[in-house]
Amino acid sequence: MTTQGTAAGLVDWRTVERLTALIPAGPSASRSARASSVAVLRRSAQEAPAWVARITGLNRAAQQVAETTRVSVVDRAGLVRASTRALRGLMEQVPAPPASEAIQLVGAAEMAGAMSLLATRLLGQVVPAAPSGTSGHGGGSAGPAHPSGEGDGEGDDVVTPATEPARDVTTGGGWDGAASPHLLLVAPNVLAVRRQMDLDMLDLPAWVCLHEMTHAVQLAAAPWLGPYLSDSMRMVIGAVVEAAYGG
Repeated sequence: MTTQGTAAGLVDWRTVERLTALIPAGPSASRSARASSVAVLRRSAQEAPAWVARITGLNRAAQQVAETTRVSVVDRAGLVRASTRALRGLMEQVPAPPASEAIQLVGAAEMAGAMSLLATRLLGQVVPAAPSGTSGHGGGSAGPAHPSGEGDGEGDDVVTPATEPARDVTTGGGWDGAASPHLLLVAPNVLAVRRQMDLDMLDLPAWVCLHEMTHAVQLAAAPWLGPYLSDSMRMVIGAVVEAAYGG
């Protein structure tokens, strides 16, 4: 979808890509330590839906999450790609007047600043499914609640060096573009928090996955919640555009 005439057109997305490429990769770790962190997050994500069902009693919703939620263990660049893609998809659904190059560069700087905070602090994120009838980009079939082995342009398991350029973020569609939720687990941030707070290697990943899968179960148990959240975000974006450009 073209960004002209939408809120997405207020941002130079290629500049966002260049600026967010400067975000620090995270704590240094050996290859074995990185592999271990990813493996623990994978296992915790597989086990979390059953724990949510046991605690909440939302058995049917938890089973749905276990069967349909895509899980990706990502680095910071992968989180930025997925978050930028989802936000741009929402912004493309909000009308806005054409923007000058100067305005687009200001928008890019603001977007990159927000993404830098997100990328260094977020431990996990659930991206809701695209609303019914929304055509998105890059959607694939949903798999069980474990990291997919197939790359889809959003940053998957942490297997690439931090110096590898981020993939293009300028081709996003609506939301994540998929018909099911997508759980992102940010391995470098989980590792950083565990070290800073001297936490157990197994407990923190388990807590992060339990927390995020609870959100996924909430979305499954209340199907209206995802569209409500996306509508609310579009309203906020629209209000920002109106405040900047007038009625």
